[in-house]
Amino acid sequence: MSAKTLTPAEISQLIAMAWDDETSFEAIQAEMGLSEPRVKAIMKRELKAGSYKIWRERVKGRMQKHGQRHLVMIQDTHDLDGSMPDDN
Repeated sequence: MSAKTLTPAEISQLIAMAWDDETSFEAIQAEMGLSEPRVKAIMKRELKAGSYKIWRERVKGRMQKHGQRHLVMIQDTHDLDGSMPDDN
């Protein structure tokens, strides 16, 4: 997806992906070709102000929304104690 105007269906898909806690910005970039700043701009334009504010609070610093950062954190945790995060 280039700098073209998104269709209503594409905007709907983007909003659903962006709200999903398990979908990272990297996954959105891979599937839809939209950078994190562009996703944020579209969300700001398409959502009501209150909904956008709630969404931004949800994704701010959330590791799941940043796939590569999440993988680094898992690796760092594994390196520190020799176990995977779910090992007890």
